[in-house]
Amino acid sequence: MKGEQHSKSNLAFSAALSVFLSTAAFAADTAQTAKQNANGSPAAKPAAAPATKPTSQKSASANSKGKITEKRALDLVMAMPEVKEFFKEVTKSKIAKPTIDLDRKEGSAYVVHVYEVVNDGPESSHTATKNWYYVNINTGKITKEF
Repeated sequence: MKGEQHSKSNLAFSAALSVFLSTAAFAADTAQTAKQNANGSPAAKPAAAPATKPTSQKSASANSKGKITEKRALDLVMAMPEVKEFFKEVTKSKIAKPTIDLDRKEGSAYVVHVYEVVNDGPESSHTATKNWYYVNINTGKITKEF
């Protein structure tokens, strides 16, 4: 992991945690729906599309031109198994805070930074990057930097 001197507010962690929790809630809801479908429940609805694939419907995940929104880009990256595992492991460590940020738009991609903020003392911290993820605005395809 690459270390960078950095001081972040708890706001970034709160936003990351919110994305993580909403992704977990989505996964739980999808699992419940799939279970109902498997049991042949008459009230069961079709399972939602996997969180890692863009939806073709225009919704909160796409803007009026059918492009992936910033929030959807964060959700797509957060839904990746390796990112979920990273958040789980870093959260367990209690010496660092897992963080996900939409860093910038670069060409036709959103650049999402996944990293941990490591507490070095009362007024000092640094970051350690997990990876940079490029989310194609048109397709939702994710490309990892390393």
